Amino acid sequence: MNHFIFLLEDLNKKIKILADYIRNAKHFVVYTGAGISTSAGINDFRGPNGVWTAQARGIASPPSTVRHPVPTLTHMAYVELMKNNYLQFLVSQNCDGLHLKSGIPTDRIAELHGNGSCEACAKCGKVYYRQTDIFGYEHLTWLTGRYCTEPTCRGRLRCTTVSFNQSMPDVCLDRATEQSQKCDLSLCMGTSMRVTPACKLPAMNVKSGKKKMVIVSKCDHVYYIIFFFSYL
Repeated sequence: MNHFIFLLEDLNKKIKILADYIRNAKHFVVYTGAGISTSAGINDFRGPNGVWTAQARGIASPPSTVRHPVPTLTHMAYVELMKNNYLQFLVSQNCDGLHLKSGIPTDRIAELHGNGSCEACAKCGKVYYRQTDIFGYEHLTWLTGRYCTEPTCRGRLRCTTVSFNQSMPDVCLDRATEQSQKCDLSLCMGTSMRVTPACKLPAMNVKSGKKKMVIVSKCDHVYYIIFFFSYL
């Protein structure tokens, strides 16, 4: 497998290459992390102001800069790509709910770490999407104190976010794995690619010679586009 890195001066050229990849892909899947929501005022984890960065320094992480974050241009770009049939599926490690707020259909996204604005019935599995983040849930059981509205169910609702000591929901991971195995172009954006099993998904079948993987990341205020592929 070969890879190459281009710095800022070649960024525009590489963006055009990526656009060509997207235009010609048969099954394009995007993978997003916390970095795509920093411009919405939400802190990432490993960036200069990230949650883990601050923790490693023994200081409190800075508060979010906005009270009610809204989808960014990046989120909306994915919506347009999906509307125009370029993007088939989106896999996200974010639990901020901005992808769904931007207009990504629920059946075309796998939110591996849950959604802070979403509750699910522990009995029947019905999902409830709220307009605001869910607070006040019990941290051992994740129960929110509300109940399913289905007359024959009335099960207890749980917050759907996943912490680091919890497993991802099987249904989300299964959907993400299925899409990752089918895709011929994977694009990773705003993620450090360090959390398993999410970090393994974009590279599935990349050694087959029939798939390309692209990583867009920011390091020390410089944007990088990294292309991974196997020569046929």
